[in-house]
Amino acid sequence: MAFRQGDKMMEVRLVAVGASLQAGRPQTVFESPFARGSIDAANYDVTPDGQRFLMVQNDQQSTSSTMFHVLINWVGSLRPTLTPSR
Repeated sequence: MAFRQGDKMMEVRLVAVGASLQAGRPQTVFESPFARGSIDAANYDVTPDGQRFLMVQNDQQSTSSTMFHVLINWVGSLRPTLTPSR
């Protein structure tokens, strides 16, 4: 099992013992200032074999605030405009 703890990526080995699950001691896999996720969404993923992580890296060259655009009703903009014929 993998989880973030500050700038550290941690792992805990889980072992099934009968009908119960035993957790090992958490260990640091690596430490780096990757972008943080939110409380309900991680900003990383683990490959199915558990050998690699995909993470969002902070833009270290940008010192200004981040700007983004919000597009409302983007699905509606995909529909062609219908004009009534007379």
